[in-house]
Amino acid sequence: MYLFEDETSARSYLDMHTQRLKEFGVPVVNAKVFHVNERLSMIDRGPIAT
Repeated sequence: MYLFEDETSARSYLDMHTQRLKEFGVPVVNAKVFHVNERLSMIDRGPIAT
């Protein structure tokens, strides 16, 4: 799991690696982009801006 500054960066990274995997012959890439749960991240001291 990776943490990105914003959704645009996450989707760009996903697109780049999806293309790379398809070039290796992987026909289907399954991925999900999750939003940060800020309330729980604060409890766990996750690296989020407050």
